[in-house]
Amino acid sequence: MAITGVQRYARELTIRLPNALGESVELISPGEPRRSIASDARAVLLNPASSRWSGIPGHLWEQTLLPARFRASSAEILVNLANWAPLLVSRQVIAVLDLAPIKLPEYFSASYRRFIDVVQRRAAVRADRVITLSEATRSEISAEFGITAGKIDVVPPGVGSPFAQAGRELASTERPAEFCLFVGGHDRRKNLDFLMGFWPQVHKKAGLKLIVVERGHSRPHAQTRSVATTGVEMRLDPSDAELLELYDNALCLLSPSLYEGYGLPLLEAMARGTPFISSDTGAARELAAEPEKQVLPLKASRWIATIEDWSSSFPSGLSTRLGQLAEEHTWERSATLLAGSIREALRS
Repeated sequence: MAITGVQRYARELTIRLPNALGESVELISPGEPRRSIASDARAVLLNPASSRWSGIPGHLWEQTLLPARFRASSAEILVNLANWAPLLVSRQVIAVLDLAPIKLPEYFSASYRRFIDVVQRRAAVRADRVITLSEATRSEISAEFGITAGKIDVVPPGVGSPFAQAGRELASTERPAEFCLFVGGHDRRKNLDFLMGFWPQVHKKAGLKLIVVERGHSRPHAQTRSVATTGVEMRLDPSDAELLELYDNALCLLSPSLYEGYGLPLLEAMARGTPFISSDTGAARELAAEPEKQVLPLKASRWIATIEDWSSSFPSGLSTRLGQLAEEHTWERSATLLAGSIREALRS
């Protein structure tokens, strides 16, 4: 089963944190036994994302059993990497990866929004340090939660195997391609309808298809949309190898999202030398090699013009520059930044 972006973030940092921190890290997850993954003197407890518990059972564990286990340990601080944290633990670092329920309330139930306000906001205000994914989200958290920006550390995701492997050479100014790529068709907030509205025009003029990647279990009848929209194909639950091939052969990745905390597909595409066109949300502006061309307002005419321009004359050197920028974004670097945030919390 495919893991979520939150789970991937927690998993990759959990694996690398002991080496980055140089301290003992003891892992706690719902329904799993306590196990040590390092042997140094100090213990730091992690609460990584777990696919075993979710919803109400997961939050009950988090607010009741997790604090009890933490207090029974010798750990000095609790690190929570999955957006949530217990209110009954005084020393902790909490990850707030996005503010989607606040920025797009219409996509969430009233009860879920209240839970966000009671638990996430209060836990973040009380925490020793808060970590998040991008400078944009850092500013949003500071403004929405009333937390000084100096207490919030940016710990962006990295890009790992297989996407971090060297992409194909693109020595010429042209990038022959028959399609553009969209990742996240299962999530309405990714704003696929924006592309659907003008794609028949792009397909007719430039001959480009739009391949939409989505998790099939999230929308069982997703493939019916490809029949109704000219030039659009759906790919359900591709493996990493299949997604890698799509990145490598796409003209570009399209991300007209209404809101992102970061936008990991942008970074994965960059690592393959594939440029993106994105709305101005999450880390898009921070990642872009040419923000004026890659980060666009949600105006169909601007997107159509850029896609058609790239199809006829791909910008020289753009793929190389994006690949070089992506090389800086490793999970080891992310773990080092997280370790720095934990050390700062321990000093407070």
